[in-house]
Amino acid sequence: MQPTLAFLFLTFVLLACRLSQLPLAGSNPAPLPTATLVLAVFTTPTPTLEPVNTATSTPTQTPTPTETPTLAPSPINSPTLPATPLPEASPTGADKPASELPAAIATSAPVEPTLPPQVATPLLRPSASTVDFVLRWVRLRTNEENSWDGALGPGQCGSDHSIYVHVADAQEKLLDDILVGDEYGNFEVPTGVDGSGVVRILVWSAAMEVAVMGHKDGTRYTSDFTPALSTLDEQIPLDWLQQAGYCDSPEDCQWRVENNQLCRGHYSYDVAFQRTW
Repeated sequence: MQPTLAFLFLTFVLLACRLSQLPLAGSNPAPLPTATLVLAVFTTPTPTLEPVNTATSTPTQTPTPTETPTLAPSPINSPTLPATPLPEASPTGADKPASELPAAIATSAPVEPTLPPQVATPLLRPSASTVDFVLRWVRLRTNEENSWDGALGPGQCGSDHSIYVHVADAQEKLLDDILVGDEYGNFEVPTGVDGSGVVRILVWSAAMEVAVMGHKDGTRYTSDFTPALSTLDEQIPLDWLQQAGYCDSPEDCQWRVENNQLCRGHYSYDVAFQRTW
């Protein structure tokens, strides 16, 4: 009976409180409270990783270093080589007698280049004894000599067309820096540029007379002139062609000249000048 009375009393109190909050007639109602929406922010905590213990549960024991035994070398793997005697020092040239030295160094006198041997080709102009340089000889080269390699096939001609001038002193020692020119003063070239005491002059389907003109230091000389040295068949003496082997006889040479059966434009000469003092 008492609980029921207590419940009824509580209900009556709550109803009275509710009725007291209702607005009276003709009065302004009170504003209702505004609800506020509150959002909850959930943060996922980052898990803390525990360090992994990589050490084994059983500690590793450090072995105690031991001494490595030294092995004795094997006589088979380490043979003893016999000592090789050093060669004795070769005596120098100064210690050797002259009879044991090579011929090139047995004498102290240097070997000087000299003129080639005189050839049989006759001169067409007598030498004047009053000039500084006389013409010793002139020679038409053979067809084999006139090729670049000395090898020719049947019916082939050499390709050179030059005058090779050699100049020497009275003792036949070849001289460099001697100027050689032609009869008309077209050029002057020094010896020594194409070998010791030698200069090469090209001739292009023509004839040329050459002589010694002077020295590179400015000294001027008098000299014999060569005969006309030509690369044209009809301007070469027949005996020169025969001596050089281009034909067998003067008649054969003449026939070949008339029938263009030689080496027109491709002939070369050797010339030798010698100083008279």
